[in-house]
Amino acid sequence: MSEPADWWPPAPAEPPPFGQFVAHRVHDHPDIFVAVDHESAPHLLVALPETPPRFSDDRSRGIQAVAHRLRVEDRPEQPFLDVRCSDISGAEMFRTVSVEIVDAVRAGVPAVEAVETTLARWRRFWGNVPESGLTLDQVRGLFGELWFLSFWLLPHNAGHVRHWRGPEGSRHDFQWPGRAVESKTTNSVRGHVHRINGLDQLVPPDGGALFIYSLRVRDEPSSSNSLATLVTRIHEQIRGDASLSDRFDLGLARAGYSPAHADRYRDLRFFVVDERLYQVAAEFPRLTPAIFIQGVPNGVERIDYDLNLGGADRFCVARRSTELPEELQRPN
Repeated sequence: MSEPADWWPPAPAEPPPFGQFVAHRVHDHPDIFVAVDHESAPHLLVALPETPPRFSDDRSRGIQAVAHRLRVEDRPEQPFLDVRCSDISGAEMFRTVSVEIVDAVRAGVPAVEAVETTLARWRRFWGNVPESGLTLDQVRGLFGELWFLSFWLLPHNAGHVRHWRGPEGSRHDFQWPGRAVESKTTNSVRGHVHRINGLDQLVPPDGGALFIYSLRVRDEPSSSNSLATLVTRIHEQIRGDASLSDRFDLGLARAGYSPAHADRYRDLRFFVVDERLYQVAAEFPRLTPAIFIQGVPNGVERIDYDLNLGGADRFCVARRSTELPEELQRPN
């Protein structure tokens, strides 16, 4: 995705007269313009070969899209798709949405399709994401889940996107019939040390197998790995399957991720130190309800603990993605 700073013009010193635009070409593209109207509201204008019948879209918060005839620069009047920011406080988000639309049009996607698809995608995020975005710990955790999805699962089958269940509040981050994977990410200098949330987190699914994916990272500004670049990579891996893209975007929204914060997430970079996949077997180090012979004491509502996998090498089944067990390679 291109950056708005690459082509977004500065705001004019004064707004134009009523009913007029101050317009600038985007990337010297003959049919795409960024404009400002007399109310200082930004617009994205895309020329159309013909006016689509009664096209309009006002379902997106702070953005309206309509097709009508305009005269831009020295061109004769012709139909344009006019995407307008109707809420000036959301101008930064509008710029990011515009980038997606422009990138799609430049890639050959028809303008109406580019606008409809982009706005539909963004509606999944509006209203579901806190304004402040994810905390650093949450960014690391989501990065680990998506790293496992992108590098370990998707090379075998794109359908694995459907098994990413962590954002839905499921007990384990990835679930299939009879098997599950819990993803854990740490930046601990002591090794593969993770916080386990509750007594049920390391209990295998009924009659099935449970694995732990352990990712060690180091916060490193010079690294090329970030949450934002990883999201882009997965979108590329599942490109062409609209249902998988919808499912992935819904998962991101439920996880608290929004493209509106992508610039900040892009600046949080991680170097991957080590990654391992463990299978939880009978003697695996953990706390479960079963160890309390008389049950969890009354009044104890939650038990969280730290798990150090430094002594659990005998349970390690893979140290690289190419060693993924065959039972996890299958999408169903």
